[in-house]
Amino acid sequence: MTWQGRALISLDGGPAREATVVTISGDLQFKEDGAPYGTELNRIIFDDGSGSFEISGRWESSWTGTPGLLDFYSVGKLQNGTGAYDGIAGPLITVGPFLSPFPQFINVDTLFIGEMYGSVRGLAQ
Repeated sequence: MTWQGRALISLDGGPAREATVVTISGDLQFKEDGAPYGTELNRIIFDDGSGSFEISGRWESSWTGTPGLLDFYSVGKLQNGTGAYDGIAGPLITVGPFLSPFPQFINVDTLFIGEMYGSVRGLAQ
């Protein structure tokens, strides 16, 4: 399954920049309670043409007390940078709420508000 969305991304406390995010879900599975988990590859493409990079990782979620709202957790790595992001590397953790009517989430809008924490290496200053 492939998703496409929009993001505002700030690296190292810099200004937020607009980007397109293309997500390719890998082995999407569901826990006994219906909460999804799996692997994915995210391609971040900056609108200003400065380049792109990928985030690959494994994620899981758990239900909150609000119907349709999940807590999302991901552990991944930064890789395959182009342009200004050539050589990007480092670990990354993503957390945040994810809103979607699982498990019937084909052809629906989803909302993810996340924070990413990691160590970015390999970027030119």
